[in-house]
Amino acid sequence: MKRGKVAGVILTVFVILLFGGCGTTDKVVKILDKAIESMNDASVRWEDVLTETREKLIEAGQTTVANEVSNVLTKATQDLSGGGMCFIDFIRSKLADDLRRIRARFLNEKIVLKPHFCTPSPHNVDYAMYHAGRLNTIDISGFNLDFFSNNIKAYVVDMAGNKSEVTQHLGHPGEYLLTLNLGSKGVEITRNSNKIVFETSGNTYTLNVIQPQAQVARFTPQTIGFCGLDHRFGHIG
Repeated sequence: MKRGKVAGVILTVFVILLFGGCGTTDKVVKILDKAIESMNDASVRWEDVLTETREKLIEAGQTTVANEVSNVLTKATQDLSGGGMCFIDFIRSKLADDLRRIRARFLNEKIVLKPHFCTPSPHNVDYAMYHAGRLNTIDISGFNLDFFSNNIKAYVVDMAGNKSEVTQHLGHPGEYLLTLNLGSKGVEITRNSNKIVFETSGNTYTLNVIQPQAQVARFTPQTIGFCGLDHRFGHIG
């Protein structure tokens, strides 16, 4: 009898943990999914969405996940205080992606997020500056810029439209920065280079290569006196 009672208690506890855990998981996923969906509603303040999501997760006993949401809220406030127009324009998209990351970690799932490019510096590649050694990098601000995880490719395109991949020269020194090395060990830009192209999931971003203008011979008329007469001769220079 004692063994039977012990076995019954163990089975009961197992069932509670099994189905109770599943119920908690489903509840957390629904809370996060609703928050992600709410980021598409411009009439709802994103601050309120994150605050409400955090409180619901605490009520569900998921303080760890709630802390992650709280960190997202704090970070977004700090980013916006810096005045970056990119983050103002794309704040809801970025926050939705941050929530997707939290959801994926909670479910132990792999996730690939769409990269967002904001502003390149410089806006184009001046060959003269590059050739003089005064242009060593292209910096691109944005988010989801981990090129290994999010499949970002870079190419140099020549005047004939041929592409040469230069992805190996990309760098990701910070959360919101992607770089392309144009230094001595980086991308080679030639007089035949036309564009630098970045390809992401479904999007293409292009920087023009500005080549020097070809030197054109100029015809300058000159007047030479000869026997009291003026004759005009052309001078090329």
